[in-house]
Amino acid sequence: MRISWGTKIAGLYIGFVVMIVCLVFAASSTKTDLVADNYYEQEVGFQKRIDATKATLELKNPVILAANSDQVMLNFPQDFQGQQLKGKIQFYSASNATADKTFDFTTHDLHWQIAKSQLPPAKYEIQVSWTDGHKDYYQSLPLNLL
Repeated sequence: MRISWGTKIAGLYIGFVVMIVCLVFAASSTKTDLVADNYYEQEVGFQKRIDATKATLELKNPVILAANSDQVMLNFPQDFQGQQLKGKIQFYSASNATADKTFDFTTHDLHWQIAKSQLPPAKYEIQVSWTDGHKDYYQSLPLNLL
């Protein structure tokens, strides 16, 4: 039994349509997390972050990240000794938006800490932005809690 060329073309066309439908279904069911929900609002303030990063690079020492089995600690430079620091610390996970955490802080002793139990296991980029009342600063630090 021979299959006619018209039947072969129809089979090829139906196979192609089935393949495209499968690809569309797979693509639509894939979870994608955006870097930020308010991307355009953050873009407007990006020059402030660039200036804050430059100010941080001018410091004698950077913010130091230390982690032990129980806590994650940030130690701010001695340049700010005796000053009140206010800011925000964001734990950003590129692979899982549900693991993202943001904390506001105020410190007089140049130290900030959090229990590891408050953070889901993930690879984080810790984004620290703070002010001493005169100038804004920003630093990004990697942290792996896997």
